[in-house]
Amino acid sequence: MKKSNYGFIFDLDGVIVDTEPIYFEAMNTMAKKRGQRFTMELKREVMGRGGILSMRLMKETLHFSETPEELLKERTKLCKKLLEKYGVKPVTGIFNVLRLVNKLGLKKAVASSSHRKWVESALTGLNIINEFDAIASGDEVSCGKPEPDVFLLALKRLKLKKCECIILEDTIVGLEAAKRAGIKCIAAPNKYNKGIDFSSADVIVKSLKDINEQMIKNLLKLDN
Repeated sequence: MKKSNYGFIFDLDGVIVDTEPIYFEAMNTMAKKRGQRFTMELKREVMGRGGILSMRLMKETLHFSETPEELLKERTKLCKKLLEKYGVKPVTGIFNVLRLVNKLGLKKAVASSSHRKWVESALTGLNIINEFDAIASGDEVSCGKPEPDVFLLALKRLKLKKCECIILEDTIVGLEAAKRAGIKCIAAPNKYNKGIDFSSADVIVKSLKDINEQMIKNLLKLDN
């Protein structure tokens, strides 16, 4: 098979765009406003999940009175202000990964728990939206991560088989979704994921800068 018949699926937040600090600051602000504390443990619980599910977990844990929908609107407004302040920043090493994937001629997709509007906005902000052959977003599937739906949708849009793709994830719920989808996964845990067991990943890297051409070839068996 030609290499163009293989693909690489990227998560968005924490993999392509460095938004986790922004989400953390926004939710910490929400918690403080209500006399609560947004702990690192709760941060780990909500990472990688869709907006409504994240807010539901936050509401249940911190006993907020508002609905998840109301909390999501509040978080969205806070994140918008923070993004206007700090700008959309790439995760260190992401452009190197894109270069490697392009060199190998692989198809590329983004599969994110976030809404499509934010996915497109973030990719446009980094001037890389035209890099991708497909986008699958959280508002296009019935169940978010750790269910595999968004990855399977990305796979369908790439017109590839499970064995022909690799997923790049930074969260444990994303890794679990990849495993449920039956797709090989490179895990790149960030500072918010310290102490979490990522051993089910096919490869674990400390940084996106550690991903290399041979690693991708080995996972897709391109040398066979």
